[in-house]
Amino acid sequence: MKILRILIAATAIAGLASSCSSGSTKTTITTIAAAESSPQSTNSYQSSSSNSDAKVSEPSSCPDYQDSYSTPYKYCDSGSDVTTIQQALVDLGYSIDVDNYYGPGTRNAVKKYQSSKGLAVTGQVNDSTWSSLIGDNTPQYEYSDEEQPFYEAPYQPVITQQRQIVDVICDLRESALSSSWYGQSYNWTYYYRWSDGTRTVAKMGSGYDPPSDCL
Repeated sequence: MKILRILIAATAIAGLASSCSSGSTKTTITTIAAAESSPQSTNSYQSSSSNSDAKVSEPSSCPDYQDSYSTPYKYCDSGSDVTTIQQALVDLGYSIDVDNYYGPGTRNAVKKYQSSKGLAVTGQVNDSTWSSLIGDNTPQYEYSDEEQPFYEAPYQPVITQQRQIVDVICDLRESALSSSWYGQSYNWTYYYRWSDGTRTVAKMGSGYDPPSDCL
């Protein structure tokens, strides 16, 4: 009887071990399946990243140009970045107008540039085209942490040119105090004319006998 109980217990333990082993296998298979599905999320991210270079819809004509400050730059856009694109194309030998407007000429030049660089020919300046086009034409500057000597210009004294009298002018006018007895009365004014073109009153007078140099 004791031996029978031992055999029954051993059989139960073997069945339990088999059940646990089966469950572990299922868990392992589920984990592997999840791991195999994870690259889809990575591919999805890469696809969304590459969408920034995809061609977007654009109008067929340009009744109005709209300022744009982010890629993709396309037909009917305008702004300082469009001018940068046009200038870069001109620097590379493309014959277009640098007029701040992304018109047909700019679009055709962008297509030619994209074709020559092996880029997707969209006629729009996406991220890849911007990096290639503007990156090829952006000057590289070398920066240094060294302290630069301070340059002080030599002192230049300010010389004030003094004005000078270049002429004396007498303005003689008839006075209303004239009479038949004393004759014609006059008012006269002497002016200094200065070298800077201005004039000031030197002296004034009136009477029946004006200075001879005023006559």
